[in-house]
Amino acid sequence: MSLKKWFGSGATEIHCPLCGSAESRPTGGFTRYSQLRQALAGVPEWLEAHASGAGIPDIPAEVRQLVGDPEMPALDEGADPEHRRCAKCKTLLPPQFWRGGPASSLAMTVAGTAGHGKTTWLMSVLTPPRRSRYSIIGFNEHHSVQPYNYVEPYTIDMLDREFRTAIPFLLMGCTISYADMLIDVRTLDVKGETFQTDLPEVSRRVERHLTARRGGGAMLIVERFTANEADRAATIAQTYLRLSHGIRTRQKRGDVLWKAVVWTFLDQAQWRPEGETWLRGAVREVAPFLRLAADIPRYDTPGLEELYDQLRADDDLALRQLLVGVRDASLDAPAIEALAALLFRLQLLYSAYVARRRVNRLEYFYAGDGRQYVRICQELAKQLYLQWDAPIGGVGTMLTGGNADEDWQVIPCGRMADTTGPPESVWNDQIVIEAVARVGAR
Repeated sequence: MSLKKWFGSGATEIHCPLCGSAESRPTGGFTRYSQLRQALAGVPEWLEAHASGAGIPDIPAEVRQLVGDPEMPALDEGADPEHRRCAKCKTLLPPQFWRGGPASSLAMTVAGTAGHGKTTWLMSVLTPPRRSRYSIIGFNEHHSVQPYNYVEPYTIDMLDREFRTAIPFLLMGCTISYADMLIDVRTLDVKGETFQTDLPEVSRRVERHLTARRGGGAMLIVERFTANEADRAATIAQTYLRLSHGIRTRQKRGDVLWKAVVWTFLDQAQWRPEGETWLRGAVREVAPFLRLAADIPRYDTPGLEELYDQLRADDDLALRQLLVGVRDASLDAPAIEALAALLFRLQLLYSAYVARRRVNRLEYFYAGDGRQYVRICQELAKQLYLQWDAPIGGVGTMLTGGNADEDWQVIPCGRMADTTGPPESVWNDQIVIEAVARVGAR
């Protein structure tokens, strides 16, 4: 398909980023996963589109005990208007890929090195708990995320149960509701290993996905915090940097191209004495930070409100001093880890504060002091990430030096475990907030 047909005036928008087809067909009802798995193994077009030459893995026994043999939209064509498959490669397309209507459109690609928490984080975005204790704005009748239930050849429920797939390309969809705004988010989830084994095909699918329809897109790289140097996401970073320049030239006026590193598992960073040494030499208001570092803040922390007020992001208060100090510093690895642990505590403090005060999270972020606090934490994450990444020259090379691209964000993430249930993602609604901000500003 020529670029003229893709992007020319009046061109048909592409539905399927995996094969480039602009046509889709209604499905013919439902079938069980076991039957669909066998049927797809005999469709070479589907296997090629998903780069799944090794076939489709079965459900692990521990996951099958939880989900059974779930129903999936059938492979054959029919008259079911809610579920459609690509007319060319037979891929199941979430409705966010093909439907029109009043919703704004946003394409999102997500990639990350194996073991860096990409699927865990992505599930917290697509299927957020309705009453997350560690969110920024929370989810309620004024602000919600509704996912499409299927991620062929799986279901959202299977992936949400910690099932890790070997399929290189997965299509996901969700719809964000905020006030009177609807945003259809179509997501291409890319297995990180494919950036090393089949880079041209990865680039082609990502580029097609981000430019095939109006509205713009997001390029997200998930990286896990670790105290050890490793080959993280350098190949992914280089590919995204090259693609971002080409994609910008093909966007229409008003489209957005948003790029971010999602820095996960900051909860694994440990506070160290080197952090206190650095703070005492770099920050004037050091006492509240040392108090915060001494204990992980919870809802029953004594003096919680006073501590939060001391750190609040006014020009003369401590949080901005910390940001300026880190921005001007040259930190060694122990100090970076200590300050990453402190950053995670700052995120927990915010969530504990709004819960303790029983304020409306949505109003506090948009009309109170919340947005400034969150933005400074994100900028602090970016400055720490640059120094953490410097020894290997990975994603951070896109933010500094000759390849500098100042549009890149760093989104700090982590998980908080309580005795009452499984770990909850902290500030998991950051991506939703950013999507609303960018699409709403068009």
